[in-house]
Amino acid sequence: MRVKKGHKWKAAFTTNKGLYKLTMMFFGLCNSPATFQSMMNTLFHNQIASGELTIYMDNMAMHTALKEGETHEEHLEHHRKIVNEVLAILEQNNLYLNIDKCKFKQAHIDFLRVRVENNQLKMEDAKIEKVRDWAPVTGLLLPRTAFRYNNQEGLGSREMETGGEVATQA
Repeated sequence: MRVKKGHKWKAAFTTNKGLYKLTMMFFGLCNSPATFQSMMNTLFHNQIASGELTIYMDNMAMHTALKEGETHEEHLEHHRKIVNEVLAILEQNNLYLNIDKCKFKQAHIDFLRVRVENNQLKMEDAKIEKVRDWAPVTGLLLPRTAFRYNNQEGLGSREMETGGEVATQA
């Protein structure tokens, strides 16, 4: 993202080689992530408003659902049209994609640590794997605990009962 003309002095810095004025913002500068997100929202306003594109910072997800009466080929053609629109906007604004991170024609996507599949949001399998595979706890006795709030006569004390013993905190 280019620094606005007349504002380069705000991001200037000095090294032993001299004074440098940035021409492009980098994410270490204050508010540059918000500025980048705002730029992406502006550039892709129509696609976002139609619900066919979701963008969070440098993460983009293009998604379409098969419409009633639409053939699979018509659906793919519509999706390709959206992909081409997005790529054209990126090219017009000198923005680039990392092809190694791009995936096309996916039945599901993992986007921002959530799996999107069959019109549902699910936790990514990798995020819940350890919890799902926990061995059940055995041989551990837990005390019965109950909390009561005693507000008689405005005392506002709490009583905690554990196995017949009572502890009071004023």
